[in-house]
Amino acid sequence: MESTLFTSERLEIVQHCCMEEMKSSVTPARLCTVMGKYFIKYGFCSYLRFQYHTQKYIYRMSAEDPEAPHVPQPVDFFKASKGEIEDMDDDFSEHDDRRWYFVMENIEGASPADTSYEGVAKAIQWLRDVPIPPGAGIGDLGGGYAHNRFFKDYDAPLRFESIDALERYVNKGVDHTHPYSRPSKVSFAGEKLVFTQSDMARSNFLLDKSGKVCLIDFEMVSILPESFAQFTVRAMSFQDKEFGKNVAACLNWPISPNYRSMAIVSGILLMMGSAKLGKLFNTEWLYLFAHFV
Repeated sequence: MESTLFTSERLEIVQHCCMEEMKSSVTPARLCTVMGKYFIKYGFCSYLRFQYHTQKYIYRMSAEDPEAPHVPQPVDFFKASKGEIEDMDDDFSEHDDRRWYFVMENIEGASPADTSYEGVAKAIQWLRDVPIPPGAGIGDLGGGYAHNRFFKDYDAPLRFESIDALERYVNKGVDHTHPYSRPSKVSFAGEKLVFTQSDMARSNFLLDKSGKVCLIDFEMVSILPESFAQFTVRAMSFQDKEFGKNVAACLNWPISPNYRSMAIVSGILLMMGSAKLGKLFNTEWLYLFAHFV
């Protein structure tokens, strides 16, 4: 990647982040700060690489569409260690002392979009309609694992090479349910892969000075089959009775026939020691759980 920042500017950013970190009680793995016109995410985790690739592509699509939501422009992505600045490369070990810095546009004067239900719904629909780049598959752009509230801790435990592979994974969870309440197998056949904002918390949507909805925090934006986008929206309508329910009503997406099965399997994943669907601790309670979904 060709940087848009000079080395001196990068060093200034690193110094600023170090000073801010000294004031913070947040784990150094994931930190963020504002420096003038820049919003900076930084830390030890290479997860920032996937967020950078995803946001860079989505920003490029938004820049070509006057009806698109406001997407913060990525400015730079680099690593630093012991005063040495390096460009992004394919060496992303999480066990060294290098910090990763993702620099993007700071949306000045932004306000919460808490009651802009229709605008947020249009932004989510726009994101879903963004064409998937050639060669991209399930997960984050750049090769990251998929993120969605369906998975334990929002993180897929495996890299799914195809829709069929993901379908088999979910149906393995169906097979683990109690025989008396076992839901039907899911089928993602015929579904498109779409960009899905898997964390629809109201804090991930802002309004810029012109009143346009801003899509922020692309850490949880992944490419997944359509059922996962619908699952997220419906689940949020239950979790956030005001924001989530109203945004879901504006979207008016049909309920996926896979929803009930996915909800039950998602509940299983939350209770498991291993999200790879190994041996469960106890399956008897799932008989009762299934009747509440």
